[in-house]
Amino acid sequence: MIFLKNNKGTKVLKKIRSSSNIFFGFSEWKYSFIKKIFGGDCYFFTTKDANHKGFIRLFEKKINFVNNIYVWSYNDPYWLSSLCLSLKKDFYRIEDGFIRSNSLGAKKSAPKSLVIDRSGLMYFDAARESQLHNMIRNLSLDKKKITEAQGYINYIIKNNISKYNLPNFKQSYTIENAILVIGQNENDMSITKSGAIFTTNEALLKYIMSKNVGRNIIYKPHPDTINNDTNRKSCPEKISGVIVINDLHYLFDNASNISEVHTISSLLGFEFLMRGLKVYCYSRTWYSGWGLTEDIYNSEDKIYEKNIYELFYCAYILYPFYYDSEFNSVTIKNTLDSLLSYDNQ
Repeated sequence: MIFLKNNKGTKVLKKIRSSSNIFFGFSEWKYSFIKKIFGGDCYFFTTKDANHKGFIRLFEKKINFVNNIYVWSYNDPYWLSSLCLSLKKDFYRIEDGFIRSNSLGAKKSAPKSLVIDRSGLMYFDAARESQLHNMIRNLSLDKKKITEAQGYINYIIKNNISKYNLPNFKQSYTIENAILVIGQNENDMSITKSGAIFTTNEALLKYIMSKNVGRNIIYKPHPDTINNDTNRKSCPEKISGVIVINDLHYLFDNASNISEVHTISSLLGFEFLMRGLKVYCYSRTWYSGWGLTEDIYNSEDKIYEKNIYELFYCAYILYPFYYDSEFNSVTIKNTLDSLLSYDNQ
């Protein structure tokens, strides 16, 4: 059964059964796959309309029938975390995993992986320690696991696998000793929650250009911002002298011609880090501060210097949950293979 509190009114909740989960802030198009993944009864609340008193009236006396409470990213009402604490109910945040799909979430494509963080934070929140951050700090890999991580990294690089795996734009340029600046969705929480010193792509790009006069500067827009003004606050593509390249496959194939990468907090920074490039971070993103990146901030974690295999093992193997097309649990290998199978269809 779905309970949905919205502007149109409230559907009557007649019965709360065991094996139930409550979800806050999930877009309606996500309901179907979330129900398949979690099973049991799922009760959905929209964020802005989630009323504290109404929730208490419905669930307080029946809260023992509820397994867990989940929130999509930070789409929760202000009162939820303290309420979960007082009711002694587990509270989790959910986001897309780092290998997501062959399309964008903005196009309502279901993810092939999710991260479910039990710390009450998401991995991109620099305020406190997320579950991923804790994993990285405390992990020590044996030779077998290092070999496993190395194998997956090589597989990803060989097949140009990325988070979204979009079609090529078929662009071609001759680039040498170039600087790559990665664009992001400027409304994304990974910017606002990561302590970023630049909050727009244009500000970052102008800064890099001012420090590298005469250099070839490439700007890679985020796919969510192309022909979509709602996801942008600036227009870096219009800056004179910058080379705009949308084709991620081309950039991966020509990584040896890129001398350095600059990003606020994009996952692409880590994907280029896997390819051995020098990456500059302008926030406290999850993969910065471990001795692998050039950081704008000093990090207390420098005493826990990590290698690329440890970061990858945590972020791509331990942290996420992977699913097949029927939303059954699978391994990262199954997911990588399915992405390639899709490409070859």
